[in-house]
Amino acid sequence: MAVRLMRSLISSGSTFEKTVGYSRAVVDGEWIFVSGTTGFDYETMTISDDAVAQTRQAFKNIEKALGQAGAALADVVRVHYILPRADDWQKISPVLGEHFGSIRPAATAIVAGLVDPRMLVEIEVTARCSRDALPAKVSRAATTNAFHPEPGLTRHILANNPELMLVEHHMEQGWEGTRHSHPHHQLVYVISGHLRVDCGGRTFEVRAGDSFVVDGGLEHQAWALAPSVVLDVFTPTRQDYLP
Repeated sequence: MAVRLMRSLISSGSTFEKTVGYSRAVVDGEWIFVSGTTGFDYETMTISDDAVAQTRQAFKNIEKALGQAGAALADVVRVHYILPRADDWQKISPVLGEHFGSIRPAATAIVAGLVDPRMLVEIEVTARCSRDALPAKVSRAATTNAFHPEPGLTRHILANNPELMLVEHHMEQGWEGTRHSHPHHQLVYVISGHLRVDCGGRTFEVRAGDSFVVDGGLEHQAWALAPSVVLDVFTPTRQDYLP
């Protein structure tokens, strides 16, 4: 297992991503590449039969992906529009102006067939998001900044920016983590204690001084065989960890 701290994958939760083998967006340094995005509502897996409604939903999907990467539409520098029906261009143009009228990225519009006849528009963007230097800050794992996301587990967020998050986790003996996966790459360093870890079907034990890496998208689970403290580094930041 290996980790690339400057490259990360972002998922929308669409079932298409796992089936076809792609990410909603890929973050590589300051660059954010958002895949061709259609008007599917990924929460309900439904799609409107109206080109304008699909365009608005596509922008919502794009904005969500950019937000997970710490960026926004204002950071978009390139956009491709693909439509199967040329007549729809005039219909959706006002929606494009609403979102990009003041940003004005380089753009290309293409008339071509899409993989699903329900799809009336697909939008692909590339963004660049320069990271400002963070102000100097010192944080300590204290009771005043502790979270208790589940019984037997205490979480302290020590540092956080759009690209990296440093978290200290305290586990009580007998704690059993939920088996899960996430798009973030994770580096784990064991400060104290004794853990059993299952990562991608491989089970191993770690103790104080050990470290391991979990690639984004890999299912994993941990158990505390003794009271334990670990440092977790995530890239990009875990928005779901923020209060």
